[in-house]
Amino acid sequence: MRLDDGTHCEEASSLAEHKLQDVRAKLADLARMEVVLSQLVCACHARQG
Repeated sequence: MRLDDGTHCEEASSLAEHKLQDVRAKLADLARMEVVLSQLVCACHARQG
């Protein structure tokens, strides 16, 4: 992402902050999914072993 000559820094900063919030929320969701999937894999391996 880069600022063009006509883009105001305040507007760009606001858009970037909102996008950053979205990215952080998605990362948190993915981290929760990782935990659940890891638990599932471990449970399956424990039953097989």
